[in-house]
Amino acid sequence: MAEQHGVTLLMSQFVTHDVKRFVVSRPSGFSFEPGQGVELAINEPQWKMESRPFTPTSLVDDEAIEFIIKGYAAHEGVTRELNRLSPGAQLLMSEPFG
Repeated sequence: MAEQHGVTLLMSQFVTHDVKRFVVSRPSGFSFEPGQGVELAINEPQWKMESRPFTPTSLVDDEAIEFIIKGYAAHEGVTRELNRLSPGAQLLMSEPFG
């Protein structure tokens, strides 16, 4: 992941049994265009190098950034770990791309 921003998980809630809505803090000066993606990683030693691409689903001028992410409980990967996080968890987010 290139330049990274530390962001805080503000809220997560299930949309379906395996899809969750995540809302994270917006870094100062962060902007993106609709359709661009970012890399997200969990800011913990064993996960910070395991970034995955996601597309923000929030509006570009919202105060926070929203993602809708399907979790794969059978996989031992990032989406399963994201589903386990509670508000206050720290994530790393790249600059937008695409």
